[in-house]
Amino acid sequence: RSISGDARKMERDISRNADAVGAKFRALAGAAAAAFSVAEVAKLADGYTRFTNQLKVAGEAGDGLIRTQERLFETAQKYGVELESLGTLYSRGAQVSKELGASQEDLLKFTNGVAAALKVQGGSAASAQGALLQLSQALGSGTVRAEEFNSINEGALPILKAVAQNLDGAGGSVARLKVLVNDGKVSSDAFFRAFLAGSAELEAQAAKTTLT
Repeated sequence: RSISGDARKMERDISRNADAVGAKFRALAGAAAAAFSVAEVAKLADGYTRFTNQLKVAGEAGDGLIRTQERLFETAQKYGVELESLGTLYSRGAQVSKELGASQEDLLKFTNGVAAALKVQGGSAASAQGALLQLSQALGSGTVRAEEFNSINEGALPILKAVAQNLDGAGGSVARLKVLVNDGKVSSDAFFRAFLAGSAELEAQAAKTTLT
């Protein structure tokens, strides 16, 4: 009721202070007021601060930090993925980039491919966030573990399909990939490289879906 009242007040203020404002704009203003409370705006601002801090922890600074922020923001907007979670994924990958043999461009390509996979998957934001967290842990653990595999399987199955198609021994089968993971035979760097190899196909699939 409070948000609804704020929306009506905003609409009245617009009408009183700008008689030339059209009905469509007033409707848009009312919708915006209803969608974003002060607390929600503060929450988004805090999330962006955490996102930036994650990139700094990963060693980003100056113009490089700005460019990485912009690339990840574009990815988040393009595929409808929560920005802070993408920052966590990129940061975790950057911190173990030597172990993964990954360049910055590799990490950005990986993050973009993951976002595309989440768009293909659909589902709730909560399940996607959980999958991203487990995926970021899988990058730094040295070996992909069953717990991480299961979470990714539940929230982002297209990621595992892409890996299974491009990982030696999996033969394109997610079930076979699971057996390899359970046996401790899938290293983080092999998982990373296999996904990179399949990311272009995921991006092509995501381009055919509609962003809500």
